[in-house]
Amino acid sequence: MDIGRNIARVVAIVALLLAGGLEAALAVAVPAGKLPSGVTPTHYRLDLAIDPKQERFSGEVRIDVTLAEATTRIWLHGRGLDVSDAHVVTATGARVGAIYREEGESGVVRLDAEEAVGPGAVTLVFRYGAPFNRSLEGLYRVEHGGRAYAYTQFQPLSARRAFPGFDEPRFKTPFDIAITTGASDNAISNGPARETLALAVNQHLILTPYRRAKLTPPLASTEVVPVVHGRAPRGFV
Repeated sequence: MDIGRNIARVVAIVALLLAGGLEAALAVAVPAGKLPSGVTPTHYRLDLAIDPKQERFSGEVRIDVTLAEATTRIWLHGRGLDVSDAHVVTATGARVGAIYREEGESGVVRLDAEEAVGPGAVTLVFRYGAPFNRSLEGLYRVEHGGRAYAYTQFQPLSARRAFPGFDEPRFKTPFDIAITTGASDNAISNGPARETLALAVNQHLILTPYRRAKLTPPLASTEVVPVVHGRAPRGFV
């Protein structure tokens, strides 16, 4: 009888140990330093909707990347972003759903595709929103003279607070930036405006007329893609 109980206990302990070992084996190893090799961003199309009078901003970013091999998992950066849609567009135009997860507090993101994508060129697509930062990092909001302004500070690791991306200086990647803003506001980046379009807006949703400016800065890393937004009084900037 005692032998039977002892055998049962041993079996239970072994099962627990095996389960723990399996769980540890399946645990995700989050990159602690540089992102893993094998994924290279080649172009960003960043579309931001910014109204400094509000508490939040929204955006969509499309990142063209080259994958060295087929994979279902891609590591990148994003911090404090509420991603409502994430998917991958393959070279043939097929859409593959993906799950976006921020891992820990450092801003490392795990993107798990529903099926393997690559090798070769694919596009990562993210739609998201976030509160303006209050600590002068990422895309932040300040008030001066009764007016609200939005600025960016992306160095050293704060671009990930404004949009999902590969927030490492080793990636020198060109950006196309479009900003939707109030018609009386100005949007300034590190390149001249290529085009400005007036938008018809549902007045029940947005109370002021809005416009869209397309800005194309030169080749840059995520550390040097500034955006200054608002109606700056003389001498303020």
